[in-house]
Amino acid sequence: GQRSAEIVESGLRGAVFVPIRRSTGISDTLEFFSERVEAPDQVLLDTLDAIGREIGQFFDRREAERISNTLERERSHLLERLQLQLEVMPLPCILQDKDIKVLYVNPAAEEVFGYRNEELLGHDSADFIVPPHMRAVVSERRGRVRAGEPDVRGVNENMRKDGQCVICEWRNTPIVDEQGNFAGILA
Repeated sequence: GQRSAEIVESGLRGAVFVPIRRSTGISDTLEFFSERVEAPDQVLLDTLDAIGREIGQFFDRREAERISNTLERERSHLLERLQLQLEVMPLPCILQDKDIKVLYVNPAAEEVFGYRNEELLGHDSADFIVPPHMRAVVSERRGRVRAGEPDVRGVNENMRKDGQCVICEWRNTPIVDEQGNFAGILA
């Protein structure tokens, strides 16, 4: 067509087309033109093939970076939304790690129990908000959550920082890691 005519008009007579090889297959070609017609030697062909593969790998890396950046932005956005939900949720929420140490206490829990998030971080919340006579019950529930029971519920007395008793209904949910191993509790 139009392109062939332009090539011939410009005096180019020989051509070599090199595939750009990506992980998904051949995506495009590099075109090399010459005024002479001659058979390329194997070293030249191997070199051009290597260049085509390198360019394909470059495109693959760029695409992977773009996807990774997109996923990271989406992850960040979801985490921000989750953080906002936890912050404005009217119910107390305590996030604990696999050793049942506090990772996070939302503002509603701070208000109900009288402890700031910073005061409970790294500690077992039971040491602060569960009266001694209720600790065995809470420990049994935690054991069920650790064992993978998806929704362990219970009502029990809790203590505020000022010593007042408050009755709370708890829904304890296990948190698992990528391999499905116990990683903590959302209470």
